[in-house]
Amino acid sequence: MLNTDTLFVGQTAIYLPTIDSTNAYAKELLTKNKPSAGTVIWAGQQTAGRGQVGSSWETAPFQNLTASFILHPNFLEVNQQFALNQAIALAIRDLLLSINLSNERVKIKWPNDIYVDTDKVAGVLIENVIEKSKIKHSIIGIGLNVNQSEFSPTLKNPTSLYQKTGKSFEITQLLSELCRFVEQHFLQLKAQKISELKAIYTQNLFRYQEIYNFQIAESQEVIQAQILGVSPAGKLIIQHENQLREFGLKEIQFII
Repeated sequence: MLNTDTLFVGQTAIYLPTIDSTNAYAKELLTKNKPSAGTVIWAGQQTAGRGQVGSSWETAPFQNLTASFILHPNFLEVNQQFALNQAIALAIRDLLLSINLSNERVKIKWPNDIYVDTDKVAGVLIENVIEKSKIKHSIIGIGLNVNQSEFSPTLKNPTSLYQKTGKSFEITQLLSELCRFVEQHFLQLKAQKISELKAIYTQNLFRYQEIYNFQIAESQEVIQAQILGVSPAGKLIIQHENQLREFGLKEIQFII
């Protein structure tokens, strides 16, 4: 058990020294039995971690936080599932604020990467199981770079808490704190405070309301546009030449 004062998130915890993917383990667990809400699986070494839309997540062994949370948000309709992404992104953001990184430095890069300055410190992969019009189960994979000091030059703009603060951190302590923040925001979702979460998420988006360069994937066109928010379906809303446009994941990218 993790040393956490939560009601349910992290009260059941499974530690695996080495695993291919904590999300894959969580998925298998759901097919075999009924793990309680808030079950956490975390690994010292993840050999086949995944990011959004098939991308990989590289992490040095025993230096970072790699964990998956099993939640049962059956109070959420399918068309509300991006609210869960927002809640989890805010939970990670709150964790970073709790270690004294400033509000100005910690931002959410749409849809749910966490940045410190202009560098990626954490990523999220959420896999939902839908039953009828509700979300039956959610597996929430979180990768947070903690004590890693060097990264592959092939990675775009990675960073770690160590690189940004000059301090090393106890990973299990960070995970315990993360459990607290995940539970806090999950309970907000359950209380249907979706609009409040969305407002905080929007205000803390990376490059929010700034004129910035983007590349549209289909045409490879580079445009200057301003982020205005995110739609209920999770699409990025930008303004380009006095026109509002919406883009899904992988349809548009920041030029950083």
